[in-house]
Amino acid sequence: MEVSMSVVIQALIGAAAGAFGAYVAIRSDLALYLLDPNPEPRFTSLNTAFAMLSSAQRDTVAVIDIGDTITIEKSFAPNTNPASLAQSLSIEGIEHSINVNNGHIVTYYTSPVIVLNELILDDPSFGIINADNAVQG
Repeated sequence: MEVSMSVVIQALIGAAAGAFGAYVAIRSDLALYLLDPNPEPRFTSLNTAFAMLSSAQRDTVAVIDIGDTITIEKSFAPNTNPASLAQSLSIEGIEHSINVNNGHIVTYYTSPVIVLNELILDDPSFGIINADNAVQG
């Protein structure tokens, strides 16, 4: 009898859920992610050679810093899935490589942008500072 890996992992997750609670819920998401045969594509890095850029492009690329958000757009060959991909990404690291053969190459290491709830001071929906409301308690 052949049992798929997905069934085995689901059974293990179910058995451990009572004993470990939230920890298992987080790990189950990770386990299910690893089982996905077609994960969403994402960019993890981007590199470019300064010599191939125009002066205006060099000025734009030169001021990108860690923590900045950039948008990467890529079109793929016809009849592919996806045909194009655009992602807003956060810069997590920068590497510069300068040598005689290749010139100046910059690599940006990226991660998905995670937007958490914003903190808005004196917001009429979420409370006004120094007033009797849910924010002050």
